[in-house]
Amino acid sequence: MVHPRLLNALKFKVPGDDKIDRLSPLPDDILRHIMSYLPTEIAAATSVLSTRWKDLFISLPDIDLRVCKCWYALTEEAREREVSNFLTFGFRLILLRNKVPLRKFQLFVSPFVENLRVAIDSLLSAALLAKVQELDICVGGDQENRLYLPRIFTSKTLVTLTIETGEDLIAPSRVCLPNLKVLRFNSLKSIDEVSFVQLIQGCPSLEELSLKWRCLENVDRTLIVSAPFLKKLVLSCMQGRYSLAVESNNLVYLDCNVYGELKFAINAPCLEYFKYQGYPVEVKFVQDLRAIVDATIAFDEFELKETENILMLQGENAFELINGLQCVKSLNIESHSLKTLYDAGRFLPDLVNLTSLALDLYCDSESTMWWNMIPSLLESAPNLEALNIVSCVSDNQLTCEEELGILLQKAFPSCYIRQLKEIKIKVSGNDQEFGFKLVKRFLKNGKSLKKITLYGSLKHWESSPKDYNKILSFTKSSKDCRIVFDHWMNGNE
Repeated sequence: MVHPRLLNALKFKVPGDDKIDRLSPLPDDILRHIMSYLPTEIAAATSVLSTRWKDLFISLPDIDLRVCKCWYALTEEAREREVSNFLTFGFRLILLRNKVPLRKFQLFVSPFVENLRVAIDSLLSAALLAKVQELDICVGGDQENRLYLPRIFTSKTLVTLTIETGEDLIAPSRVCLPNLKVLRFNSLKSIDEVSFVQLIQGCPSLEELSLKWRCLENVDRTLIVSAPFLKKLVLSCMQGRYSLAVESNNLVYLDCNVYGELKFAINAPCLEYFKYQGYPVEVKFVQDLRAIVDATIAFDEFELKETENILMLQGENAFELINGLQCVKSLNIESHSLKTLYDAGRFLPDLVNLTSLALDLYCDSESTMWWNMIPSLLESAPNLEALNIVSCVSDNQLTCEEELGILLQKAFPSCYIRQLKEIKIKVSGNDQEFGFKLVKRFLKNGKSLKKITLYGSLKHWESSPKDYNKILSFTKSSKDCRIVFDHWMNGNE
């Protein structure tokens, strides 16, 4: 049966073009390129158009197979029939390619049932025989129905491998992926330490690694992530007691989203981009990060009750992390991270290379004491030129307009605003008074300002003559400063 979307496209006519065939003159390579933008199911439906189109879709470089059914609602006979149709269609796509190499094979199956085990294994084996370079597998499973994929760990053609199964990472005893450069494991249940070591050792050309797992418990020894050519590493763990060590002389990008009782050691002297989200745990930099360009710090609160000792420990850990980023050029830090640093009660290190600072701010009616960290942060960055503020400070969270003015005066002293050359402000719809006062203060004291860009609800002030004119009426210390109203999402002028 021809897919409905394809039928609609075939029925569409342009006046005066009834007798013009614009597709037939095109060479097969162009037609295949056009079809590559279609879902595989729709591309396969073109085989009914003519003899020329019959097998054209078979040689497409990419295959995207998706099956998502309520298997448990089907009878056993109906389930077997659906599985057979799925397998037949997949084999036709792969085995009838006339030895045309397969660039990418995507397989999405949800949920996984035992009937699909042989079909999935057969399709993956066929894809590997077709010398596939990119393999993307997403199979929803459970404890009773686990999917084992030993064949994919000995491919000589795979360059990119992405697996999402929701199961334990248990690699076979033999792993040989000599050309694999990108390896991504999403939604793993847990990681077996021995399997992980075998896996990394079997990927000598690995440049990018992404590990996302739910739990890593009671690892006696430190789990070491090390590969000679590793450039990008993404780590995400939701809970557990464990230790991690990252060792790579070529690592450039490190993204950590880690929770639990963790000790973290990082030995990556060439690291340029660092992102940390999670509990403020012990993070140790073995070598100074002299090449660091951009860092993002977003601490979350412990789920346990925060006693005074815990707050002090969190503050110490946060301070040590910031201390290891003294050479950073661009820093993004959110409110709870400032609060955690405030609890440490220590002076921030000198951030002499910092030229760009982004602050994700919020305010509540209970306490604004941690806002005292903002001037400390500005003071520690004598060469700061650009400031980006994202605000979630509702006007009604402060008792009066005077309190709001005092808060801003303390948080952003004029002596630290004078050197700034560019400021970006994004506020939500409930922050208008706060946004007004921010803009007014920066314009009044920014003697070196060249540009101030307004996002979010500030952008809508442009369509309100009263508010728009109010902003333009603010006193500008810098006559060269441009006021730009920009879009909420992309920030493009």
